[in-house]
This record gives sequence, structure tokens and C-alpha cells, in this order.
Amino acid sequence: MKILFILGNGFDINLGLKTRYQDFYDVYSKNHSDHDLVMKLKNHISENTEGYWSDLELALGEYTKEFKGIEDFDAVMEDIILSLSKYLKDIQSNFNKSNIKSEKFFRDLDSPENYLTLEHKKQIIEFKGKFQNSSWTTSIVSFNYTNIVEQILEDTKGSDIGSHQLSNQKLRHILNKRIQHIHGYVDNKMILGVNDLTQVANSELHENLDIQESIVKSKCNEANGDDSILNFKNKIEKADLICAFGLSFGDSDKIWWEKNW
Repeated sequence: MKILFILGNGFDINLGLKTRYQDFYDVYSKNHSDHDLVMKLKNHISENTEGYWSDLELALGEYTKEFKGIEDFDAVMEDIILSLSKYLKDIQSNFNKSNIKSEKFFRDLDSPENYLTLEHKKQIIEFKGKFQNSSWTTSIVSFNYTNIVEQILEDTKGSDIGSHQLSNQKLRHILNKRIQHIHGYVDNKMILGVNDLTQVANSELHENLDIQESIVKSKCNEANGDDSILNFKNKIEKADLICAFGLSFGDSDKIWWEKNW
């Protein structure tokens, strides 16, 4: 059986990390910039955090109507991406994993049904029972920029997270420790953007390929020479069981939620 875990920002938040957009805004909006348009953006954020800027990526797409051209777009996007990268790097480097029990993390990956209602737990256990004749493999895809999962796993030995018995044979439950980051990392190929051009309010920017490759996520991956989208699609199509944790299922990634797999 192939099991796929998809992790979102709720995973980091659940560990007590300040990775909400609001947490970032509190720092970002207070930092001075010599660029007038960037300062205008920061003032707009500080005045509209609960509504307009509740989702950074969608808000950026809407805010493009304030741009007069690609120079404005580049200035704002570069500033906010570099600032978000630095902010998350600091959180990542200060993460204290000493209180995290890797054994419990393994158990949770192996038996996520333990957190469900009794009825849903029963359904998952019955479904897993159909795969008793084979080993199980678990993979993780993260929508986060941080490497928190990797930090939790780096001191663990082996890749076995569980097993089940078949007659006299013990069949392994194996974790693929190579975590895929669909939106890149805090310091490498970080993608911040929208789902498609309909979420870019300034229609004058739509025909510019550089703009598309900077703010439309699928185009960003292509421009980076990154095959992560194809790999993720393959994982979804081959998975027997998919578990999502900490995902908002927001519009800026709706390409994944709306597709009929």
C-alpha cells in the first residue's frame, strides 16, 4: 500500500511556530524601506491584515492593480519574498526539536486514524485491511517552505515506522525520508504566488511571461526547471490512501483540490 501525507502550514503552527501570515506581517510592516511603493504596501498591510491580507498570496494577486508596470511588480515581489524568506529562516534555525518525540511522529504517520472519530477510524482500519498482503510505504509532500519535518527525522535511525503480521511473516511499514517541497524552501526556489492569472487583478500584466513565471505557481515551477509538480501528480495518482494535515485547501492552490483524480 502506498500512503501519501500532504502537510500544510498547520503542521508548523501545531508545533508552536509563528508561521502564520499575521505573524510575518507584524514584523514585515514595521521594517522601513527606501522604496515608496514597498512602504505603501506595508502601510496597506498594517491597515488591512484581517480582511484583505488574510491570505498573502491571493492578496498579492489583487494588489497588482496598484502596479504601473513590471518594475513595480519586481520591486514589491522581491522585497516581500526576501523578507518572508529571512523571517522563516530565523524560525527554522531556532526550532527546538528536543521536545519532539520522533517515535510518536512515526506512530502518527503509521496510524493517523487514531485521531479520527470511532466511525471514521473503523473505516480506515477496514480499508487498510485490504492491503495486508504487502508492505506499506509512506511518502510526505510539504506545502511549507521550512524544513521542520526533516529536522525531526534527521536523528532517527532506519526508515521503519511500523509493521503488520501476515501468518509468520512481518511486513514492514517504510517511510520515504526524502520530503518533497512543492513550493520550494526558505532558501531555495521559494514560490509565492497564485493559482492562475484570474487571480492577478492587473490584466495588463497577464501577457508578460516574466510576470507569469514569477507569480503563477505552476509557471514558477516550470521556470525553475523543477519537476516537483509532475512528481506530486504521480504520487497522488499512485497513492492508495491520502492524508492531509494543516492544509487550508485555499484558492491559491486550487489546482490540486479541484482536479478529478
